[in-house]
Amino acid sequence: MKASHVFNVGSKLPELLLPLNEIVGNLRWSWHVPSAELFRWIDPELWESTKRNPAALLDRVPMARIAELASDPRFVEQLNKIAADLRRHRSSSGYFQIKYPHENLQVAYFSPEFGITEALPQYSGGLGVLAGDHLKSASSLGIPIVGVGLYYRDGYFSQSLRSDGWQHETYSHDPDTDRLVSSDPSHRFELPIGNDSLTVAIRIATVGRITLLLLDTDLEVNEVPLRNVSDRLYGGDRTHRLLQEILLGIGGVRALDALGVRADVFHMNEGHAGFLTLERIRKFRASGLNMQEAIEATRATTMFTTHTPVPAGIDRFDRGLIETYLGPYLKSMDLDLDEFLALGSAGRDFGSDEFNMAHMGLRLSGRANGVSRDHGFVSRELFSDLWPQLDVSQIPIEHVTNGVHARSWTLAKIDELLSKTLLDSWPEADVKEYDRFLEVNPLEIASAKRTAKMVLVDAIERRLKKSDYKVARDGQSTHSVSITPDALVIGFARRFAPYKRATLLLRDKDRLLAMLRNSERPVAFVFAGKAHPADDPGKEMIASILSFARDNGVSDRFIFVPDYDISIARSLYQGVDVWLNTPRRPLEASGTSGMKAAMNGTLNCSILDGWWSECYDAKNGFAPTSAPDGLDNNEIDAYETASIFETLEEEVIPLYFNKNANGDRLAWYEMVRYSMASLVPYISGARMVKDYTDDFYVPLARRSERLFEDDFAGIKELTQWKAKIRAAFENVRIYSFDVVPGLPAEESNDDDGGSSDLRELHIEVSAEGLAAQDLRVEVLYGPVLPGSTEFARYETLEATFTGSYMTSHELSHGKDEQPTEVNLYRAAFDAKGGGTFGYLIQVFPSNPNLAKEFEMGLRIHS
Repeated sequence: MKASHVFNVGSKLPELLLPLNEIVGNLRWSWHVPSAELFRWIDPELWESTKRNPAALLDRVPMARIAELASDPRFVEQLNKIAADLRRHRSSSGYFQIKYPHENLQVAYFSPEFGITEALPQYSGGLGVLAGDHLKSASSLGIPIVGVGLYYRDGYFSQSLRSDGWQHETYSHDPDTDRLVSSDPSHRFELPIGNDSLTVAIRIATVGRITLLLLDTDLEVNEVPLRNVSDRLYGGDRTHRLLQEILLGIGGVRALDALGVRADVFHMNEGHAGFLTLERIRKFRASGLNMQEAIEATRATTMFTTHTPVPAGIDRFDRGLIETYLGPYLKSMDLDLDEFLALGSAGRDFGSDEFNMAHMGLRLSGRANGVSRDHGFVSRELFSDLWPQLDVSQIPIEHVTNGVHARSWTLAKIDELLSKTLLDSWPEADVKEYDRFLEVNPLEIASAKRTAKMVLVDAIERRLKKSDYKVARDGQSTHSVSITPDALVIGFARRFAPYKRATLLLRDKDRLLAMLRNSERPVAFVFAGKAHPADDPGKEMIASILSFARDNGVSDRFIFVPDYDISIARSLYQGVDVWLNTPRRPLEASGTSGMKAAMNGTLNCSILDGWWSECYDAKNGFAPTSAPDGLDNNEIDAYETASIFETLEEEVIPLYFNKNANGDRLAWYEMVRYSMASLVPYISGARMVKDYTDDFYVPLARRSERLFEDDFAGIKELTQWKAKIRAAFENVRIYSFDVVPGLPAEESNDDDGGSSDLRELHIEVSAEGLAAQDLRVEVLYGPVLPGSTEFARYETLEATFTGSYMTSHELSHGKDEQPTEVNLYRAAFDAKGGGTFGYLIQVFPSNPNLAKEFEMGLRIHS
């Protein structure tokens, strides 16, 4: 028989221990080591069994233990010290307050998932953990951000493995998670869904200085199926996904309004939150702006971060779904369905006319970025259909390389070492300050890593004991792990998606087994990760790893750890020696797992993709040679499998097992020390959030403040100007240009000692209906590749407007001969260095109020 209702009866704290409530109520304990150690002090076994959930811990700890702690002056003293430190953290000035003392900024950061702690499973993988690290880093720096997401009753699935190694998903609600978020009955609002109305509750989590709003539809007032909109992360069909995205986007903006939170910048972490732009357009319309002005005002205060490198990773919805669930809402704001669908229209490369969430996000954002340098290149190519007149290099998608919140992932001993060498604020330290880390004794790092490896072994064994998967040939469960402190441990943990190629090494099983069975140089591999419930190829990869280990009797050193979460991830980052990453280029947008490993003195061995391709310097890790261009996927996999084995056999393993006369792995840990000094300041979440603040948040806020003054005067003027440009730009022509050579090359003076050719261009541009100041004329010039007109590199020079005159010509767009105003421009450049040079003339709209130079996507060139 089961109880019909369940509720918690927590331990009543004596007055001396009341500060515990304050500490528990702020998720800072998830990365603040002294806080975590305080909870471990209360009951170490209970702390682990409750998934490090302090609210659940206090619910279950016996009253006798509570009384004992209240009478322990050491515990009370430490409790008060930590509570005071939390108050200082929340009230003190950080990076933002120091650098921008007069900036009145508030950023709303929307994400479909947030990975703060394993005790609050509102995440599935990299996107959510990144969002959690974004908030934590913002808290450390004092960046004024409010997070907006959904509260998934059942979270993400728990992973179990059938006897054949096939992944099985289980969803369940853990009431303990409810204790980590507040729930005020007054914090509710109504959300239109089709012809229905949905009541939404706002749950609030506090993350250091940051407030995180989580929207919940699991309320008795709501009828099924709408009650289940927020039931689970990435579950259900396309309808369910659309409803969740309406809840996140439109509902998220309404949640801010319901709590009276003013936001100056809206940051969409992927396209899932794209409908926030729709609600904001509605609000601007209600304030008196027309539709185009409302769109322009929305763009002025919105930015979009894309994480996907492929069209398949983008949410798309058909017209019927949009009409059913958003039709009445669109009608209420006088927005035609076709007009709205055009905002999300797909390009030719997407193979569909479905509504594309990323396209809408890009069209309605003033700024956009990818999440690594290479991903910026990939994104500009991927979305090039939205800006067909621009060269790919000019598409207004920038990049901010991801970073990770250092103290959430870093081993305590490594943290102590960095704090002792630098400062307690080492995650925010400047790159140059890390030169001091090169003076650290590498054997101190070795000692910390040796201890972490044994902690990892214990964590693996505990996790395996919870698993029902049978790995022994005779069907008996075995959980032994043959990893000694001297073994080389290689980790691979991430979402199991085909492009990540977790099973690449299984292409050469004999070579792999020789490595695993070498008793003189023991090597172990540890895998972890979940496949999306609908991703059968990803599930097959997991089954293949388990089958290989079982069939070859190497399950004790070729290990798959089930039910991947933040807890086991942290142990892996800290305990393994090498982090293996084998993505198919260029499909790794960033790949932050390797960053977390590097924070802990773990060396990366990775294909050059994502963040690693911009950080690898041949001395701070390992980079197997990537396959040359022109091969098919099978040939690429074969080539890179051989390359990875070669790297492991000839570089990684010999270096790791090379010991000096004292028996120390000095050369290995010298490389580890250099790796940390070169990487940690760059991969820190503090660097990432500073980049977003300095390059995106503050400029967007300042620009919008200027445009919104005097009843949106700037927005109205910019909207009218854009309309004028769109109507007249088809008339813009580079009518003619003359090349006026300067001094002959042999007579020119070239400071570089090479040849030089001075040239002056006289350019005529017809622009019927536009003024000279509406356009920018540029000359791109530089050497071209041999046998090609492609620039090897180029410089850009703005041409100078020198006047205009009326002439009569038959223009190329077919109009009859008529008087035409022609603008004259002059530009002079010096072609230095000899060889073959080229130049190109381009003309595009120019206005100081544009967010980005090429945001209109209009351009002609010679």
